[in-house]
Amino acid sequence: MRVRCEKLERVLHHEVPLSETIGVRAHSYDGLRLELRAPLEANVNIYGVAFGGSIYSVCALSGWGLLTLRLEDIGLEPRIMIAGGEIKYLK
Repeated sequence: MRVRCEKLERVLHHEVPLSETIGVRAHSYDGLRLELRAPLEANVNIYGVAFGGSIYSVCALSGWGLLTLRLEDIGLEPRIMIAGGEIKYLK
C-alpha cells in the first residue's frame, strides 16, 4: 500500500498546497485506516504547541484522503471537496 500513500501524498500536495507547506506525509494505509503525519517543529504556535490550524488541516485531509482511497478501492474515481468543518480543542 506504500504506492497508494505516495500517490495520495502527491495529490494532496498538488491539490492542497498547504499540505506540503505544513509537511503532511501519508504514512500508512491498510485498506481501512489512513495515517497522515506532519512534523511538530513546522507547525508550532507562539505557545510552543501544535498550531490549531495545522491540527485541523491534518484532520480534514485525513478524512478526505481516507474517503478518496476507499472509493478508489471500489473502482470509483472520486472528486471530493471539503465544504466546511468544525473542530474543538478541549485541551
